Amino acid sequence: MGHSTAYHPQGNGLVESSNKSLVNIMKKLLEINKKSWHRRLVHGVWADWVSQKKSIVTSQFELVYGVDTIFPTSLVSLVIKLLQEANSEEDPMQRRLNQMVHLQQTREEFFKNTSKLQEKIEKIYDRKAKADKF
Repeated sequence: MGHSTAYHPQGNGLVESSNKSLVNIMKKLLEINKKSWHRRLVHGVWADWVSQKKSIVTSQFELVYGVDTIFPTSLVSLVIKLLQEANSEEDPMQRRLNQMVHLQQTREEFFKNTSKLQEKIEKIYDRKAKADKF
């Protein structure tokens, strides 16, 4: 049986780096009133937990639960939509087809908006670019 130790330089460095981001979040939260740290700690830990980390390219929350966080403001619209779908008389197959159609429409709208943005950027670039004369 191997022995274990609490000291591990590589792991301790990662923990210190993670703690440093939490300390920075807490400093920002406590700029006005430092005495309320015990009430703000929960919010600081939550902000650290759901923020995207460069090292893992995702949030810790998403890494653990496999889904992105849903904040209460966006949760309300999802619950209302779910209740409306549950009260409808559609069968599950029709509901799924409607969801697929809605998803395709959203993708097309996104593509259209992206194309418009690319055209604007291209026009701005073309205005600033000088024509080469040979």
